[in-house]
Amino acid sequence: MSLSERIASFLESDAVGQIHFRASGTAVYGSGYGIIARAIRNRHIQCQENVRFDRAMACYRHSVGPNQVNVLDVSTDAAPVEGVEACGLIVHECTHALQDYHRRSLTVIDAECAAYIAQAMYWHIATRGVFPGQAGSQHVGLSVVAWNIAHRILTTPQAYDATPEEIQTLKTQILTIDVYKTRQDDIQAFDGLIRGQSMRP
Repeated sequence: MSLSERIASFLESDAVGQIHFRASGTAVYGSGYGIIARAIRNRHIQCQENVRFDRAMACYRHSVGPNQVNVLDVSTDAAPVEGVEACGLIVHECTHALQDYHRRSLTVIDAECAAYIAQAMYWHIATRGVFPGQAGSQHVGLSVVAWNIAHRILTTPQAYDATPEEIQTLKTQILTIDVYKTRQDDIQAFDGLIRGQSMRP
């Protein structure tokens, strides 16, 4: 099975289908990942293994190069799309693809807030509420904050929105990571998976 098909099939799994919340201007929903799966199969998103990544990593890049291609890079460690850590990374980056689908211009930090909550919500669903310590080991404080938000939404009847207080706490943790420290006001101008067209059936 190709990398693209492994990722698309994972995005259509029951666990991913249960992700459902809103945070920082982003609505994240299970069927949305199905849309991303379809975009991958239709080659509107190119999935590729990036051997330069030195650990389990993934990265979604929109409008790459002169042809403005959408690319999902996945490390060799994450390419099998197996285990909570690798699958959580895929959910995180495909949340950015979902933001791209909706053509939302978001601050980089707001975009990351939604992606980290989605990643933690997948962990929670996949492990049935057991925090995956190893998967959250790279940035423990950030992982715990995202997990607590996901846990509250998943275990509170009719909960859907992350609160402003929760988002502010999460932003504070994100801004402790070197790559984000100078990007507090940067805008991520997502422009759609197919420029000038809708992917809606």
